[in-house]
Amino acid sequence: MSKKQKEVQIQVQSEAHWKDIMRAEPGVLVEVFSGQWGQCLCFKGIISRLYYDHMDTVKFYIVDAEQVESFAEYKGLPKPVYIAYKDGAQLATVEGVQGPKIERALVALSEAIGSN
Repeated sequence: MSKKQKEVQIQVQSEAHWKDIMRAEPGVLVEVFSGQWGQCLCFKGIISRLYYDHMDTVKFYIVDAEQVESFAEYKGLPKPVYIAYKDGAQLATVEGVQGPKIERALVALSEAIGSN
């Protein structure tokens, strides 16, 4: 029997919710997926580890591109896109499950927030 992992990504519910997040959070990593293809389940274990490594500086979110207009350009994309934001500005974008690139983006984001 496998252990159930804690859900570390918060679902973005709407455009208004996303705008509230952008105003309130200094550091955000969002996984954008297409409802047609679904969330990337094979990477959840790595996301959990990254969450625990960066939980003091970065909040982790997940969003269905079909439900939030800010992510409309990713509708129908068959792979996830990971976007790092600092103070509401896009800092890095990684298309697909590219662990080392995502990790480097998170380290850069954490360092940028820590230097404030």
